[in-house]
Order: sequence, then C-alpha cells, then structure tokens
Amino acid sequence: MAFLRRLLLAFHNHRFRWALIGLLLSALVPFYIYVTVVAALYTQLDPGSHNDGRVYLDAAAALAGGQDPYTFFLHESARGVDPALEGSYIYPPLLAWAMRPLLFLGFTGERVFLLAFDQLCLLLTFYFSVRAIGVRSRQRVATFALVVLFFFPNWENMIQLQLNPLIGLLTTLWAYLWARGRTLSALPLGVGVALKLLQAPLFLLPLLRRRWWDLGLGAAVIAGLTLVAAPAYLVEYLTRVLPLLSGGSPSLLNQSPAAIFTRLPHPRSLYISVHYSMPSVSIRLAATGFAVAVLLVASSRLLRAPREERGRLAEASLLVAASVPLSTIVWAPYTALLTLPLLLCLEHAWNRRDAWVGGLAAFFYLALGPFHLLFINVVGDHASGCLNVPPAYRCDPSILYAIVHDRFGGGWDFILQAWAITGPLALIALFVACLLVHRAALREANPAGPSDLR
Repeated sequence: MAFLRRLLLAFHNHRFRWALIGLLLSALVPFYIYVTVVAALYTQLDPGSHNDGRVYLDAAAALAGGQDPYTFFLHESARGVDPALEGSYIYPPLLAWAMRPLLFLGFTGERVFLLAFDQLCLLLTFYFSVRAIGVRSRQRVATFALVVLFFFPNWENMIQLQLNPLIGLLTTLWAYLWARGRTLSALPLGVGVALKLLQAPLFLLPLLRRRWWDLGLGAAVIAGLTLVAAPAYLVEYLTRVLPLLSGGSPSLLNQSPAAIFTRLPHPRSLYISVHYSMPSVSIRLAATGFAVAVLLVASSRLLRAPREERGRLAEASLLVAASVPLSTIVWAPYTALLTLPLLLCLEHAWNRRDAWVGGLAAFFYLALGPFHLLFINVVGDHASGCLNVPPAYRCDPSILYAIVHDRFGGGWDFILQAWAITGPLALIALFVACLLVHRAALREANPAGPSDLR
C-alpha cells in the first residue's frame, strides 16, 4: 500500500508525468510505425493478400471496365454466404468511382498511396478533435496522442487499407464546424454519407435544430456526388445490396448491438458464414426496436439547444456516439469515427474527476483495444476466418465449430459469446458516457435551472 501511495503522489508531479509520457512515446511510436507502416506494407504488397483496399480497387477496376461492381456480392449472397464476410464490395458507387484515378499508379503505388492517405486522415482527425475540445495542455495533448495511436482499431484500418479514417475525419470536421456554428458543417457530412451511409443519422441534429440550409446543403452534396459517380448502379445498390446488408451478420467480429439479438437465442450462429439465412422477423424487430430506442433517447436529450460552443460540441459527439451502434454491421475499425467522443469523455472525466464518464470511456477503449486484440490473436483467425483448413472447407460452420471445440474445449462457447458481447456493450458504454457529458454541459450553461435536465 505504501508503494501505491507513493506512485499516486508521483503522478501529481509534473516532471514525473512528462518523463513517463516521454518513455512511453519513445518505446511505442517505433512499434506503431513498424505495425502500421512496415508490416502493413509488407502484407499489402503480397499479391495474394486480401484486404479492404483491394476490394475498393477491384470495384474501381470493374467500373473502369464497364462492369457491375456488385456482381460478386450478389452472386455470393445468392449462394448463402454471410454478406458481411464474403469480401466483396458493399459500399455506394461513389467510393469505387473515386478510386479509379489510383489505378494509374500501379499495384505498389495504389497501396502506398492508400496507406499514406489513411495515416494523414488519422493525424488530421486527432488535430481537429483536440482543437474542437480546446485542449491547451501540451502534456494532455501528448497523452491523447498515445490514446489514439495505440487504439487497436486504428491499426486495423491501416493494415486493411480501410476507408474509415477518412470517414472519421469527415465526422470530426462536421462536429468541429457544428460546434462553432458554421453554415458549411453539412459539407463534410454530405461527402461522408455519399461515401458510406454510416453517418446518415447525424442529419437528425440539423433537423431538430431546424437548420434547413444545412439539410439542403447536405442533400445537395449527396445527390450531386451520387449522380456524378456511376448513377446507373445506384438503384441496384439501394434495392438489392442494402436490403441484404440490413439483416446484419452473426459473425463474432460484428460489434453491432443488433448482432446480440441473433447470437443469444441462436448460439451456433457464431459459427455461421456459409448457409447464411436472413434473420427472422422477431430478431429484425428486436434490432429495429433497439435502434429506435437509441434514437429516441438521443433525440430527447437534444431537444434543448445549447447556446455555448461546449454544449454544441457535446450534442454533436452524442449523436456521433449514437450513430455507430445503429448500424447492423459494425467492424471494430468503424470505431475510428468515435475518436472525438472518446477524447471529449476523457477530457471531461479528467477535468471534473467524473469517475462514471471516465470508467465508461475506459471500458470502451479497453474492450475494443487490448481485449479485442487479445482475442483476435488467440482465436480470431480460427473462429472467424478458419485460415488453417483447406480452402475447400474454409468458413464451413461445422469446421468452425469443430476447430473451436477441439482446440479450446466445449466450454469455449461461453467465452466466445462473452467476447462477442463486449464490443456492442463498449459502444453502448461510450454512448452513455456522452449522454452524461452532454447533461453536464447543459447544466454548466444553465446552473440556475437544472431541474429540466434530469
């Protein structure tokens, strides 16, 4: 106990904190560079490797050749393959269209550009998040940099050449401009929704505030970009691709709270990737009910318009934290969108010694960071991709079930279920933390009348 007391006292020393931060940065930054640059490029430059960047580029090549980018997705879905796991293009046509210029860079140039672009987007997301929150302490900025750099989903985005760092940047720009009352806040929001529909619930905020200019600008940006980029495939995407994706996925890597409604009544669904069938009506209704409940809770808290910049930032962060759990498919890298809400909660907990907000934010970070990384390395390859079996049997549910039981024993089902639930619970935890931060921001702006903020 004496040692712990001395350690806690040491943290009150400004120089000790700087020494600790410097030690961590000097040790961990080279490791981050190795994982997200050196190792990532080594993997991506292997012609046999498969990642999301390759999916985008294949779709771009299909568009450039006058072919349908959704052919493989529809074919595999018709065979009964889980639409979330078949490795095909599932995004709006704009993304594939925007990728076409990269085809002139060649195999190596495409991947180097995408990785450098992802790293730049992550850096700018951190910069605008810190600016939006108003962090002035250099020590705290350095601490937050450690938090962002060593959040495992950010590593996954680099390794997979994902689109999420760009969506995260556009989301942060929207919140940054919204907090400052700028009329162009809908511009990055419209671009983000046109690329990936994950941000669409954010239009609820300008709707509640009756900012018709923002709604009109956002709609015009989405319509303009969509009509310019391969409009011939838009109807197919809306009528054939989206309905299949709306059913979600029982995959244990799916962090969406909606997936819980499939896994709990049907535990074997964790192993299903082939012979996939759409969820039953009751499961769909339960998932829809959850999404409606989240929107109603968020809307009820957003009815009162804050006048201060801090309050507007809190309401924007609240809606961002609510938007990700609403999707029926949420991979861990999608949480790159939640950088600003996470840092805002940590800043609030730090300044106001709020243990509830700090604990919820820490649970989110640990569950989708170290805990997720641990299981990915221990069982992820076997339980989700079945990489150690011949290709003819890959992702067969009976093989997946046999591997888990033979390798880890029959009791491992419960542990897999617990792992699968931690991700959705982490998203809900951050949403609740943002609710508490938003309530605190309103109370600080209206200290004389807190009764209506309960």
